[in-house]
Amino acid sequence: MREIVAVIVGIEKYSRSGIDISSPFANAMTAARHLLGMGAKAKNIHLLVNRTSSSDGYRGEVDIERLRAEGVTVLEEPTKAAILNELASVPAGIPPDSRLFLYWCGHGYAGAGDRILLCSDYDAARCDDRTFSATRRFRRLGSHPEYTCFTEQIFLVDVCARYSDVIDPDQLSVSGQRHARQVAAFATREGGYSRGGFSDVALDWLGRQKTWPDTGIVLKTLLPELDKAKLKPFTLDADDEATTIAGRRFGGASARSYPPHVLEMQALLASANLSSQAIRNSYEATLVDLRLPVEGDPDLVQMLAELAEMLDAEDLTDISDAFLQFVTRLSFDPEGAPLKRWLEELPAPLAYRRNSVRERLAAEADEKLLIVEIDGNERADPSLLSAFACTRAGKWLNVPPFQRQLADWDELSAAVNSALDSMVQKGVQISEIQFVVRPFLFHHEFHKIPRPNEGELGEHYVVVLRDKYRAYQDPPPQAVLAYKQAMAKCSPDKIKLVQIPSEATKLPQMFSGDQGFCYAGFICGPDPHAETGRRDILRRVVLRGVGYAYWLQKEPACGGDWTIALKKYLLGALAGVGQLKDLPSWIRNGRQECNELAVHGALLWDDPDFKPFLKLSSPSRTST
Repeated sequence: MREIVAVIVGIEKYSRSGIDISSPFANAMTAARHLLGMGAKAKNIHLLVNRTSSSDGYRGEVDIERLRAEGVTVLEEPTKAAILNELASVPAGIPPDSRLFLYWCGHGYAGAGDRILLCSDYDAARCDDRTFSATRRFRRLGSHPEYTCFTEQIFLVDVCARYSDVIDPDQLSVSGQRHARQVAAFATREGGYSRGGFSDVALDWLGRQKTWPDTGIVLKTLLPELDKAKLKPFTLDADDEATTIAGRRFGGASARSYPPHVLEMQALLASANLSSQAIRNSYEATLVDLRLPVEGDPDLVQMLAELAEMLDAEDLTDISDAFLQFVTRLSFDPEGAPLKRWLEELPAPLAYRRNSVRERLAAEADEKLLIVEIDGNERADPSLLSAFACTRAGKWLNVPPFQRQLADWDELSAAVNSALDSMVQKGVQISEIQFVVRPFLFHHEFHKIPRPNEGELGEHYVVVLRDKYRAYQDPPPQAVLAYKQAMAKCSPDKIKLVQIPSEATKLPQMFSGDQGFCYAGFICGPDPHAETGRRDILRRVVLRGVGYAYWLQKEPACGGDWTIALKKYLLGALAGVGQLKDLPSWIRNGRQECNELAVHGALLWDDPDFKPFLKLSSPSRTST
């Protein structure tokens, strides 16, 4: 019987912070099981996987040990060195005319003419060479003398194929006569973004192959199934000279390969008076709305090509909803008139989709916020309150600002209620209140300000805190932007929780790890006798760039170690929201339900891209 050898890679956790993902581990384990069912000997399966902890802390130990017991080689550090070592060892003792299967699931890019995959130890901040060139390895495995024992080879690769000019792939020699029949299916085309589904279909197809499939029928049987799922992979067939790897550049598609609307929009944006930051913000907001991670630093045409690729349709010249959303967001910009005209001139079949996207985003942008600024002294006494209303998009409402001198906290509560009542009288429906204060006021329970006959402020409105000093910094500090970008790259359920220590001497240790959502391991409340050093710890955390943090202002009566209960609550909150921006509403709902971990908690929510505060110095404060 001809031998089947498999190298299976599933990477969820990377050295580079902020790019961990879920599902590669489970996919790799499934692939290993299917190969065993196909007749592969356990000793010929090389499994290289790691996994991020699930919500219950399980890391797959039982499944891994079961495969090890059967004889599968399992390595739990899929670094570049480990992967290359396994590939180098697979021909040993393998008889001629055997088969080689390679599956890879994780992160990948296209660049420098190749499809390249990221090994678990990849971290651009320290190095850029821990990558694996799928393109060159495909050719090398099919032509190098060491691998002549493998006359048939199948590759299934579930990664993105976005462009990158910063990654230098393996410089491998790929000369030599090809001796193997090879076929490969990559999850995405050039510039595409893997949005899931490829492995589900491909592994289901693999599981139905009771014996090794002839390479000549792989694409004939797999592609129709992918097509039914509206997935458009990139494929290679070494027997078909029209699509051999030598005849195509992977990392830089020519302009001719872009849909017409991509080139049209590229020219329109190049001539429009829109800032590069506005374009980037619209791109990132679109990806976040689609629950996709934000990675890399693509240029304009790469952004447009990626958004255009997000199309579940036969005709790729059609316009994707992602592309429409991106353009619509930009059309709301004061300089977005050319984009509005472009949207209006779309053909009739696109009018419904255009209007649907526009209405949803307009409602999102039109959400009303009350900004409340409070001045005070180092003794934490309030002195002045200023309040104004704006939309989520940062547009000022035509409502006179509210201002009042303060003598104490009772006057502050009354002033907040007066500001809200004045908005109600003018027909302005506020959904969120942002208190812009200095960190030495963080201990005050703003969300517990009583509303006459209506309970507390936090039960009716989303209430968050902003650091006043950072709110006026333009441009925002690089540390703040980097923190936000690191958080944006993760889905909420994959964001790491970082505990703020109660001792200042332990702060350096806290900042030595990955960035994440911070929560305090101490109480920081309104008690005047409370340790002021804890307020200083929060101030120092803010100065380091942390934009999202939570702390309790009163010890809950939950019994036991309340820090464990708080961590569990925040993990549940992050797992329960579709997008990180929904977390403040989740906390508000908890206050409505009288969850004491929400009722007694304060939320820092500094968004460096939302800065209507800068307009306070404008003479036309009341204009829209």
